[in-house]
Amino acid sequence: MVNKQLRSRVADYIRKNENLKSLVIKGGTNGKSIDDYCNRIKTGKLQEDEIQIQALAMVCQLLIHVISMKNNLFGDDDIHISRYDAPVVPFKKCIYLYYDEEDKHYDSLYAINKENPMENITIFKYDDQHMYQLATRFVQEKLA
Repeated sequence: MVNKQLRSRVADYIRKNENLKSLVIKGGTNGKSIDDYCNRIKTGKLQEDEIQIQALAMVCQLLIHVISMKNNLFGDDDIHISRYDAPVVPFKKCIYLYYDEEDKHYDSLYAINKENPMENITIFKYDDQHMYQLATRFVQEKLA
């Protein structure tokens, strides 16, 4: 699925989901309607929005872990991990995204298959604690 199609599906999902629509309204749409909000998603003009990530998780039926780092008051890096999942029955697979706070940009995190180094593994089992620890450690050690 290409980005344009995915953005369109996410926008349509938000438009049809009463819970997400109410979050958009509560979060403030700067005087714009839900249609304006969703149109900005479709055209790629609205990013960095947790509501979109939740809708993306639902559309793709994937648990999404978003890992980011922020400097705390003491100048140290703090790791923050957000989970976007189904509200009742959890999804069976997950992905990991790194959110760069400075550049306001998401990148996917992946594992490299040891047996085939040209193969990047991007979708993991929902409860793969080893991958969860690897992704967190990678962000702490390599991106700090």
